[in-house]
Amino acid sequence: MAGNVDTLRVKGGVAPGDVVMTRPLSNGANNDLVLTITGTGDSVRIQDWFSGSEYRAEQVVFDDGTVWNATKLQTATIMEPSATTR
Repeated sequence: MAGNVDTLRVKGGVAPGDVVMTRPLSNGANNDLVLTITGTGDSVRIQDWFSGSEYRAEQVVFDDGTVWNATKLQTATIMEPSATTR
């Protein structure tokens, strides 16, 4: 649906610099996006985010007004190695 923007809001004083984005190996595929708060280890997993746009939250918005769009989420994500490359 045009104009539909799924948004993940990060609250509680968590700054963008406190969040690490990873693409972990899960069930033999690297399709999930995981955002982890470095100080606490708390995380949010968006299942199949890398499988297609229909699975994506298009943006992450922080309390300070910072917005990470889908391009930022895709390009700044750390790809975790597969079991065969470790």
